[in-house]
Amino acid sequence: MIGVEPNAVAHAQRCAMMAIDGARSKRMRLRSGLGMALILTLAPGPAYADAASGQAAFDRLKALVGNWKGQASNGRGPDVTFRLIAAGSVLVEDWTTASGRQSMTVFHMDGDALIATHYCPLGNQPRMALTPISEPTRFAFDFRDATNLRDPADAHQHGVVIEFGHPDSMTWTETYVAKGVPETTRIDFVRADKDR
Repeated sequence: MIGVEPNAVAHAQRCAMMAIDGARSKRMRLRSGLGMALILTLAPGPAYADAASGQAAFDRLKALVGNWKGQASNGRGPDVTFRLIAAGSVLVEDWTTASGRQSMTVFHMDGDALIATHYCPLGNQPRMALTPISEPTRFAFDFRDATNLRDPADAHQHGVVIEFGHPDSMTWTETYVAKGVPETTRIDFVRADKDR
């Protein structure tokens, strides 16, 4: 019988075990990676509306043209005017609060996406994009990016939902985020110029 050094046998066994463990580990990483890819593919994310629904939503929002009187949950409400500019390709919302502060939100198509850019009295300009439409009378816009937002924790408008009621009413729900804390306000509007 040929003598085998005990260290050589132990080394060979360790190498064999490492090879088996390495193959198992590789299979597990592959399975985990495929599982994660499937989860990310199926998980709802910040998907935005496609071109057809974006354009259809924009066409529907054009019905807002005119003057509106608001009643907020805190008792005060703004006066809002919607108007079309640029040959009907841009819907402008002018907002004047009870205290006299003004803001503006501009809705327009950007390729396939319907975008709302809010020009805020806070001095920043959040851009929001239309999310998939769940109902033909409800249009939700979620934060996409912003200009002049020095710190993402600074207060800024983070979302808007516009819901149509009967032809002369709508609800505007806006969410502002400051230091990671959202604050949502709902404002009910009635058309001020019902003779339109």
